[in-house]
Amino acid sequence: MSILDPLVALSLSLAEHPGQFAVLLGSGASRSAGIPTGWEVILELTRRVAIASGEETEPEDLEQWYRDKFGAEPNYSALLEEVASRPAERMSLLRQFFEPTEEERAEGKKLPTAAHRAIAKLVAAGVVKIIITTNFDRLIEQALEAEGIQPVVVSSADHVQGMMPVQHLPCLVVKVHGDYLDTRILNTESELATYDQALADLLNRLFSEYSLVACGWSGEWDKALVDAIDRSVNRFTLYFLGRGQPGEAAAGLLHRRRGVLVPIASADAAFEQIVSKVDALRSGRKAHPLSAELAAAEAKRAIARPDGFIGLHDLIIREATRVFDAIGPDSYPVQGASPKADTYRERAEIFCASSAGLAAMANACGAWGDDRAIRLVQRIIRLFAERPGPDYSHKQWWHDLSRYPGTLVMYAAGMAALHEDRLSTVIDLATTRIRIRDNEYPAVMRIAPEDLLQLGEALSPLDQARHKTPYSNWTENIIGPTIHLVLGRDVDLLRLFDRFEVYLGLTSRSLGGPVFDCNYQWRGEARTEGNAYLEEERTALESQGGEHPLLKAGLFDQDTNRLSAAIDDLQGASTRMSFR
Repeated sequence: MSILDPLVALSLSLAEHPGQFAVLLGSGASRSAGIPTGWEVILELTRRVAIASGEETEPEDLEQWYRDKFGAEPNYSALLEEVASRPAERMSLLRQFFEPTEEERAEGKKLPTAAHRAIAKLVAAGVVKIIITTNFDRLIEQALEAEGIQPVVVSSADHVQGMMPVQHLPCLVVKVHGDYLDTRILNTESELATYDQALADLLNRLFSEYSLVACGWSGEWDKALVDAIDRSVNRFTLYFLGRGQPGEAAAGLLHRRRGVLVPIASADAAFEQIVSKVDALRSGRKAHPLSAELAAAEAKRAIARPDGFIGLHDLIIREATRVFDAIGPDSYPVQGASPKADTYRERAEIFCASSAGLAAMANACGAWGDDRAIRLVQRIIRLFAERPGPDYSHKQWWHDLSRYPGTLVMYAAGMAALHEDRLSTVIDLATTRIRIRDNEYPAVMRIAPEDLLQLGEALSPLDQARHKTPYSNWTENIIGPTIHLVLGRDVDLLRLFDRFEVYLGLTSRSLGGPVFDCNYQWRGEARTEGNAYLEEERTALESQGGEHPLLKAGLFDQDTNRLSAAIDDLQGASTRMSFR
């Protein structure tokens, strides 16, 4: 069973594999536009033939009436010939079914739907390249043209001949049943049983080389299309978007292809959500490096101005709100089973990329901000740390990951403050009061990387599968670029990070934090830097006594013995670490 909502899983796959998807649209995708299905057109033409044949009342079974009258199945081409024998008459007739009148246009009927427009946006973004449709209308072509895309349209077998290779086409639309202005359209059960060989070969290639997203299509009457999907090489996933349970044909395909059923309320709502999620995923993953640089520059300018706090406030609140909303449960649901390594790392990367600008601004505040700026940073830490979560007892891994930007902000501001010898600011940030389920805690004891991150093997480099400190390693790798961006490339990042975690560990012990699962007292796998920094603090304590910065900041009740004991505790704990 998938750990994600199927629509979110599909959106993740689309964002991760642009250009590797084809969309299959059935008549349901055009239904909200008021476009009749091909069969409905045939029945209406049959009704008109019946009236023209002198029937006093409309036959209850138009299909059977046509068989009895003409000894054949109702046929689109034959019916058009009966109702409108001249080409100009046929075009005028068909426009009634597929093209809007002025009144219909004003009502938004027979125009591209929200689903068509969303699919066109996916094509424009390079996410989708192939559209296969059973529809006769031209709504998808119109939506593509509105996005500035001129698709190559294949609506009959002869169009396949001489076609450029698919990989060289900007967008390919394959109308497997034809176009409403071409009398060779396929509609009856016998016509839909087989395809011309050239079209069948093209479909085999497409279904073998692209993942498929089907929507508004039941498969019940399209035997040749079902067969084409079945014959193709089953390399990629079939996603079937539908309301309720699929019919027999679709259910069979899903079973044979091991496809994914994606329940939806409507095609319009589903594709609009997909576009929104894919945009968020791609913008998060591909956050431009300048975004953090510009954010830091704006924060620096505001901090430097005597009257700049209001601008700084608005800048940080606006960015924090954007990140908070972008990674929230509407786009990234928190319910579900425990995540797998690949999906967990994927989401962690997106969340961290989305937070890069915010972390850069926190760096600037930690290094040079006044008390108001630090209180603003504390407010942002609380915003993420106190994010409301679902009330259930099993592990809230996804929810905790959405709180992790608060940890990044605390580290970004705190490391910058430590670099500038602002130890009191480090302690202020670490002791930020956060409220969780009606209880208050200092941030240092509730939002450590160790508290909020999971699956260390997923966050470790591929060549180093097991670590003692995978969550600290991950955090240092995320924070490092912004530290160098804001403070300069000459900063000794590893030393700064390790010293900062030592101070967090000692702060936690001062506040009553546990020894054996303390999250901060070391860093490194085969190194002893954590102990070295603790030894530095012991040496400073011996020489400075009650003037030690941690004691002057009010920690350990200004008791030198308590600080000395805490250093001993953390040194002992570091020797009992294990790989994971």
